[in-house]
Amino acid sequence: MSTKYKAPSSKYKDQRPKTQVQSLCDKFPQLLWKTLWIFWCNASIKLLLLGFLQNAHSSGVSVNSSQTLVCMHETESLTGKSSAPFAADCSCASRDQHERLHQVTAKRNERNWSSDFGGVKPVSEVLNLRQAARDILASALESVDAGKAVKEAVQLQDSRCTLANTTVNLNSPDSKLYVIAAGKAALSMAASLNDLLGDWIIGGVVSGPVPEPGAGGSFLDSHRWQFFAGGHPLPNQPSLDAAKACFDLLADADRARGVVVFLVSGGGSAMLESPADDQISLADLIEGNRLLVTCGAGITEINAVRRAISAVKGGRLAARAPNTTQISLIISDTNAGDEASVASGPTIEPPLHAPEPQAVLARYQTLADLPDSVLKAITSAAPLSRASPSTKQSRNHVVLLDNRCALEAADREARRLGFISEVAFDLVELNIEEGCHALLSRLSALRAKSAGPGQPVCLISGGEFLCPVRGNGVGGRNAETVLRCAIKIDRQSRNLSDERETLILSAGTDGIDGNSPAAGAIADRSTLRRARSLGLDAGSFLNNSDAFSFFDRLGDTIVTGATGTNVRDVRILLSS
Repeated sequence: MSTKYKAPSSKYKDQRPKTQVQSLCDKFPQLLWKTLWIFWCNASIKLLLLGFLQNAHSSGVSVNSSQTLVCMHETESLTGKSSAPFAADCSCASRDQHERLHQVTAKRNERNWSSDFGGVKPVSEVLNLRQAARDILASALESVDAGKAVKEAVQLQDSRCTLANTTVNLNSPDSKLYVIAAGKAALSMAASLNDLLGDWIIGGVVSGPVPEPGAGGSFLDSHRWQFFAGGHPLPNQPSLDAAKACFDLLADADRARGVVVFLVSGGGSAMLESPADDQISLADLIEGNRLLVTCGAGITEINAVRRAISAVKGGRLAARAPNTTQISLIISDTNAGDEASVASGPTIEPPLHAPEPQAVLARYQTLADLPDSVLKAITSAAPLSRASPSTKQSRNHVVLLDNRCALEAADREARRLGFISEVAFDLVELNIEEGCHALLSRLSALRAKSAGPGQPVCLISGGEFLCPVRGNGVGGRNAETVLRCAIKIDRQSRNLSDERETLILSAGTDGIDGNSPAAGAIADRSTLRRARSLGLDAGSFLNNSDAFSFFDRLGDTIVTGATGTNVRDVRILLSS
């Protein structure tokens, strides 16, 4: 412990009264010592702070004025531009300051669990698990950069352009280029295509999230492009306006016998819409979609109903321009091989095994409350027919990114950090309670077969769990997954006296979880204990579908903002 410096006292031989000048001269050594001491203390404090901030920066951590922890990751791959904050697990400042002392990832490109700690578990193990989980999620998000994927898919040599195994000469009079982009990745996909082929694009329509300042939306200022802030998860008036603009654009493209590039991503079902029947109002569409997305139906069932009431879905949009060459670039938020369900398939006919909309109505009782106009359209819907054949028409599509891409990237990062990692590709579209039980059981099995005691393990899963909405709270399936698992982890640790640390993080790759402002949440063995100390009843929040509010009170939400991509969810479970 340092002690305060005390200046030596002066003993004066001459005890006669002194003048002010003499007194100042006598005190000068003492004042000089005090001044030097204060200067040294200030300099030391500044150096300590500078060293702390530099260490925080190298570890990917920044502290703002309110002492809220914000994990910083390079997001050039997400925005196509500069780095931006990836805010995650915004916990209380005191806990986060301790976390900085024990981060697994002090140097992100050099770290390894065993090398950083000499093969011995770190002191603040649970905090290290939290940081590792966030880093694994960051790697997953970086791997599914929609804009980058588009640029890699385009092969351009002079005026010859190859997309999805289709090659066109863009200088040819028969190859006028038109673009339609819809979904959560619409903006980043269209921006990349504009960067490459902007001089050849005759016209384009984009329906997607409103671009944030500096997020690459400046190309929309060009006269070539029309932008619509389509709604999600429910359609809005701009969704209808966007469909009308697409119909007009396709009519022009069809007359020119040109080339149409469709940039399709999840969320396009709501962001681009036109009712199949004029009797279906916007209000009816909104209510119909609200009931669909909250009834607990799977995505294939939801899309079966959507196609029955839409003039866009099930290949109907592409069918409006049969004399064009059509190329669809898809960022998939559906199961592998089910690209016809992305945005309800505006350019792809439904598969033969797709469920009938009438059967979906019979399975879910709440759908009996659909508006009359919607029910009438569903019950009278004829099977969708394929687009009219044409000697000129060429229709190709390619999936650029899907959930598997994100899960494999997460697995690579987990292994690089020193975890024994496994990807559970099969844990998808389960009922949420069943899915949470399966996740923790699979993690226990992985832990049991790991190489030795204390070896950290990682289980990665993705896709979506079926999550019916029961109350009027705030949150989505990711936060609810984490809450359900946190309750189970707490019960296991108390009943079985399990001393092993366990953590779960679940987040949507689009940065949105249900009706909340977060992407998901994170929890560990301490979550329920901290909640009880604050008087929070986890069961009450769960029953009200209010998982976001629960984790928000604890500071354990995962907030990324809109990512500009969408390949479903990523779930990360860690244990040591």
